[in-house]
Amino acid sequence: MRAEARSIVNPVVRSARAPASSSRPRVVVVASRRVKTPEGGVSRRFSFDAARDGRRGRARALGKISEDDQDEDDVDQEAGSGGTEGWRGEFQFRRRAETEAEKKATVRELLLSRDPGLNQTLISSGTSISQLMDQDKWERHRMVDRFIVEFLTIPQSTVFSRLLKPCTALAAYTACIVALPTVVALAAAKMQIALPFPAFSMAQLVLPASAHSLLGTLCGLVLVFRTNSSYARFVEGRTAWGALIRHCRDVARLSMYIPDKRLRRRLLELVTAYAYVLKARLRSGRTRSDPTDPTAFKDIPDEAVRRCITEPALAEKVLESVSTGNRCLYTLLLISKTLKASLAKGLPSDIHWNIEESVSNIGLSGGICERIIATPIPLSFTRHTARSLVIWLLTLPFVIVPTMGWMSVPCIFTLAYLILGIDEIGIQIEEPFATLPLTPLCAVIERDLGIAIADMETNEDAHAFADANAERVPDVVAR
Repeated sequence: MRAEARSIVNPVVRSARAPASSSRPRVVVVASRRVKTPEGGVSRRFSFDAARDGRRGRARALGKISEDDQDEDDVDQEAGSGGTEGWRGEFQFRRRAETEAEKKATVRELLLSRDPGLNQTLISSGTSISQLMDQDKWERHRMVDRFIVEFLTIPQSTVFSRLLKPCTALAAYTACIVALPTVVALAAAKMQIALPFPAFSMAQLVLPASAHSLLGTLCGLVLVFRTNSSYARFVEGRTAWGALIRHCRDVARLSMYIPDKRLRRRLLELVTAYAYVLKARLRSGRTRSDPTDPTAFKDIPDEAVRRCITEPALAEKVLESVSTGNRCLYTLLLISKTLKASLAKGLPSDIHWNIEESVSNIGLSGGICERIIATPIPLSFTRHTARSLVIWLLTLPFVIVPTMGWMSVPCIFTLAYLILGIDEIGIQIEEPFATLPLTPLCAVIERDLGIAIADMETNEDAHAFADANAERVPDVVAR
């Protein structure tokens, strides 16, 4: 009796071969149902743990779920460290050092190979903001010797490479100012021309340091405000995608109340496709005469949408909706139509309302992203910041050249790199979707909703097996 009670409490299928001399039938419990098996027979082994393991095994075989079902903030299989798109609506993860070529490849090369829609001129060769961080990357980010490492890798910096021309031009301009008195004197002597100012030197062109420092203070205030505004836009863009992931998970969780499995799958697939459609809208590409030009940074979602949506006609309908001018809105309309059909099939009205609210929030996240991509920081403010910095740097040689001489040239080059670099970083993050890891974020959505789809298929197998066993013997009355 005590053994049977333990069997009833544990809703797991227990399979074992009964001894040949045993006259008592073996009792097997399936989902809190006890089922008699023939003497000496072995029942089919099934449990929710086994179902989960089997589901994960099948999902991994199909490339559906990551190795250990981790979230986007604690994995090392995401893009930037090994993520790549899978097939048939799921995301397949590859390890970073999968091949010898990948071992030697830089982070920039890996990112661009996995996410061609990234702005290639803004991706550095080291750890980049275009990948999701894990603990190893955080450890590298806060390492003690980062000061020396970052100093030695200045030539590899995208900020340095983009500012090399203006910094070199300012250094050359400073060199001309330093050499100006000597050149004028030599030219006058060679041409035997009497100068109206025979004692001409840079001391006569010096600017008061106090006046120039006031201009520097003004430039600092303008630069700080410009950079803070850009960073706020970057954070808002990442927050919007975080909210998108959260609401997609809510839809996946609440979709279990949809009685029609076909409609449930369609809903989850459309929500997954929406993420890729939104990514393509945010990376619509730059105009180029050659469509294969990699600097166009164009994101084409056709492959991802066909992979996510298993109904070919529905996938083509989503892709062809680009002619409407708003493929994201059309996808949301299809989601609402699916929910309306689910409501007619028996979906509880309160659950329908909750799912619609989550879908509305998904659209809100997309709207925030569209607002950021369509409306920059006021252009006049950006231009005024650039003009103020250039004026400050152009007048700086007249302050330091009289005392530093030729040392002013490397000094101006370094100062230009440091000052203009701050503004350049602000420009880079002002439009965050060119550098944010959108493909890994879409992969997180695809993975999580794929888990819900795999769980739905597993539950169907579990119910079918339980019903098959229930037909063989009646339920045992609890004692």
